[in-house]
Amino acid sequence: MRLVSLTPLLALPAFVIGTAVASAATPSGIVASVPAGTGIRDLGRIPAATRISIAISLPYRHHDELERLVAAQGDPGSPWYHHFLTRSQFDAYFSPEPQAYARVLASLKSAGFTIRHIYSNRSLVDAAAPSAVVERYFSTEIHRVAPSGQGIRYQNVRPAIAPADMRGLIEGVTGLDNVTRFRTANQFAHARGAAAARPYLAVPGQLFGPDYGYGPTAFIDAYKIPTKTSVGKGQASGVVIDADFLDSDLAAYLQYFGVYRSGPPTARVPIDGGPPPGLGSPDSVETTLDVETIVSIAPGTSLYVYEFPDFSNPQYILDAYEQVVIDDYVGTANSSFGGCETQFGQDGGFAQMSNQIALQGAALGITFHASTGDSGNQTFGCSSTSVSSPASDPYFTAIGGTSLYLNPSSAALEHEYGWGGQGNFGATGGGVSVVFRLPGYQHGVPNIIPTGRNIPDVSFDADPATGESFYYAGAFQGPIGGTSLSSPIFGAAQTITNQLRGSEGGFVNPSLYNAYRTYGYTHNGLPIFRDITVGNNGFYPAKRGYDQMTGIGAEIVSNLAHVAR
Repeated sequence: MRLVSLTPLLALPAFVIGTAVASAATPSGIVASVPAGTGIRDLGRIPAATRISIAISLPYRHHDELERLVAAQGDPGSPWYHHFLTRSQFDAYFSPEPQAYARVLASLKSAGFTIRHIYSNRSLVDAAAPSAVVERYFSTEIHRVAPSGQGIRYQNVRPAIAPADMRGLIEGVTGLDNVTRFRTANQFAHARGAAAARPYLAVPGQLFGPDYGYGPTAFIDAYKIPTKTSVGKGQASGVVIDADFLDSDLAAYLQYFGVYRSGPPTARVPIDGGPPPGLGSPDSVETTLDVETIVSIAPGTSLYVYEFPDFSNPQYILDAYEQVVIDDYVGTANSSFGGCETQFGQDGGFAQMSNQIALQGAALGITFHASTGDSGNQTFGCSSTSVSSPASDPYFTAIGGTSLYLNPSSAALEHEYGWGGQGNFGATGGGVSVVFRLPGYQHGVPNIIPTGRNIPDVSFDADPATGESFYYAGAFQGPIGGTSLSSPIFGAAQTITNQLRGSEGGFVNPSLYNAYRTYGYTHNGLPIFRDITVGNNGFYPAKRGYDQMTGIGAEIVSNLAHVAR
């Protein structure tokens, strides 16, 4: 439901979602920290003419009111519940003033930057300049570095500071380094054996594919996704990723499992020039997994794939997120990738900038969700206990992973464990953020660690050994898993839930935790979540109630849809 008119928001009660531990708009003017990392050799200052591409964010107006509005939109007891803003309403009241945007553009141009892209919501600017200009403008130094396995890259070795006359106007900057700090979260497995490969003939299609991976029927049955009455018709789903895919692979996958795609063809949205077409990138595996999962479960949805070039510059990811909120087409936006949140520091930078875009998306009714990673308690890019960004963002729904065992003959659930342990091809990510404070919706939840945002929120199948059938490059090549599987399962389930309710879900975390606080795991004798009590991700065990391995547990979608309001 879209809000008809903007009334004063100051009367809304204060409700802290989960602000950054250190605000990007610090008194010192720091807008980007020195990136953290291990095993990176400093090779000295970068040549002055090296071209650097950056993204700069501006702060919203009425920021406290915006946070209160978003909290109210996700609170079933509030009159603002699911009253989402239109794009024009957000821009008129919350986006930076046109004059402020013009001042930032003029400042950059006069300093020697080329403006590469401006955005209609005035929240982000893409610019580029020789490194000497960038260093002078942000009072920093950029050095050549040699991270393990990545060749020669660059990064800032001093914090970036906004010019004195731009403090309060420039909130964050990213792109001062091009060390790859993200990766996708998919894993392949060996075939599980002939016993698991017997077809399930009780419903159209197969329970398993010829590669022994689960087909869409398995997830629909295991999580009680109500596809008999809802297929995502009238809804739109988004995927944000660094690679393309083949439409022919998706069509062959759907055909094998007898899925009729009633929604329109996939819309590709290239970001910053986009990636190579087709299977021109190794991460085309990820894109293919995302689209096959979402469309096979919710074949009526309109799918938009926001494709950026690669992970070498976090600016690309931010530009994609910014385009998602500017377009305002989709109800869900999936990110099957992540990187160690502490790599980006406590001031400005990717984690804080993506947080603000997700906050804007929440106000518009968009559910941002992300994989928690496949490395257990040690996220890619860190050598110690850590959590993954953007999943650790309190305005993202963080999706963990399980091992799902179904009876190969009847499709009945036999077991569901937390994904992890020896021989399980990885482990679900989870833990406690040191960048974001504990969000209000997690206050008072038993087993929550109060020092920061806890992830995951909920979980779905991710174990490659119990993974999904996968059609890629003209052949079945699965099973495949990882939290890159569990996150798009959630996205498809949320898309169908949105259709059932006749409304976008928006920021769903408060309603998920409200349902859990109110009802626990059952309502009127019907399960709404499945508690996962067995498993360990290398540091955090699964246990009764909430845990930092599987969150609340697995969703039982059809029942949860009626109570998580």
